[in-house]
Amino acid sequence: MAQATAAANRILSLRETTKPTDLPPPAALNESEGGVKIEFKDVHFKYPTRDVPVFKGLSLSVSGKVL
Repeated sequence: MAQATAAANRILSLRETTKPTDLPPPAALNESEGGVKIEFKDVHFKYPTRDVPVFKGLSLSVSGKVL
């Protein structure tokens, strides 16, 4: 519970340091007939402080139509 609380506090402290005016406006998605697709191929990830991998060869594809 203490680790979760500490992690949440770190995330919240990062949120407070960023002002909305400091961020660039989001880019608009252009309309396309085929929709949009986001794809990750063979993703490997582990935290620098841990030896246990979180992802090993993860592949993910998400597609949809922009409304």
